[in-house]
Amino acid sequence: MLRITKKHGFNEINPNTRIIRVFEEWKYEDLFKSNAIFFPSINNLREKEPLERAIPECIFDRLKLNEKQFYRAISENTDKTFTSFVSCWSKRECKELWENYDKDKNGFAISTTVGKLLNELNSNYFFPCEVDYIEINNEKIAVKMPFVTFYDDSEQWEYFITVKEKFKNGDFIDDHEIRFIGYERAKENWKKISVNLNNIIDYAIINPFASDINHRKIYDFLTEHKITINPSELI
Repeated sequence: MLRITKKHGFNEINPNTRIIRVFEEWKYEDLFKSNAIFFPSINNLREKEPLERAIPECIFDRLKLNEKQFYRAISENTDKTFTSFVSCWSKRECKELWENYDKDKNGFAISTTVGKLLNELNSNYFFPCEVDYIEINNEKIAVKMPFVTFYDDSEQWEYFITVKEKFKNGDFIDDHEIRFIGYERAKENWKKISVNLNNIIDYAIINPFASDINHRKIYDFLTEHKITINPSELI
């Protein structure tokens, strides 16, 4: 992974900010088996949401000419040279999270903080980013594009990378998302980053819409792994 040297145009996120992530059955089984956080590439995410890393032209059009040229040049170079890997978390529980990310109602969410997860991922290579949701067809939008300075140890060279992953279609605003992002020259579709789950998981929340059978199965799994269970805020 590329080593972060500086971030530009970001608001700092309080490390005590609580975040959750929903895991359906096969995903939580893989999480506990591998003890690793799954990071799909942005290209992988783009298959489901074509607007990932695709900032509308109307945003570029509202920039000053020198800003437009600067950001566009960095953006095009980034897309050709580097791949971003993203893990998506949410700041709050809501019905839409369960509907979108645990359709079979057989999963649970784990709760942690930004600081705990970042410590396990290594803040030299990953950074948290709060997503801004934009109306794609709103031509009055004025957005400043944040960017990150990275150092490539193998090439001994510093790069500017525009963080287009910060922006997402407004249709997903219910996700209240915080993303953990890292970059690499590799073109893989995903990465797994090894972590100590005991240092991350504060508690789990069983899907409040799970059937009695699924609820019991999830409860038994969490109890077996000695994970604290907190009730859903939606009950």
